[in-house]
Amino acid sequence: MNKTYSIKFSSLKQGLHHFDFKIDDTFVREHNLSEIRAAKVLVSVLLEKTSRFLKLEFDLSGTVGLECDRCLELYDQQIAIQKELVANFDAENQSDSEDIITLSSADHSFDIEHYLYEFLVLALPMKRVHQDIKLCGEENIKFIHNFARPAEDDPRWDVLKNIK
Repeated sequence: MNKTYSIKFSSLKQGLHHFDFKIDDTFVREHNLSEIRAAKVLVSVLLEKTSRFLKLEFDLSGTVGLECDRCLELYDQQIAIQKELVANFDAENQSDSEDIITLSSADHSFDIEHYLYEFLVLALPMKRVHQDIKLCGEENIKFIHNFARPAEDDPRWDVLKNIK
């Protein structure tokens, strides 16, 4: 267990507690995130401790370096993620929800590294492209336009154009 992303809650008093973490290039390398080339993400965790559960509110914001699907150049993708997780101390009432986990009474700390990994990967866009095609670079734009085929009319659909 990496202590960098571990929250020791056993010594905390009941109430609200704030923790800050950073996700950087080291995190990306350690988790072998091949689609992410770089990361500068700030993680803010607000932990509410009660006698029966821990409620964690995650706020991740920053940029990750991705490869553009259009031109294959690196670009910075802004991300902003807000997630909530509840850690229950009651082993008898285990939940099937992925947002509620059960901790043992012997646990004294909570490692959030795996959850940060999941939040980050799930926040990546399906289509990874520069926001503006002009940012892809002139050479790449020319290359794309040279190989883009103009839409040709399919004569089989001409019959349907006459239906009124």
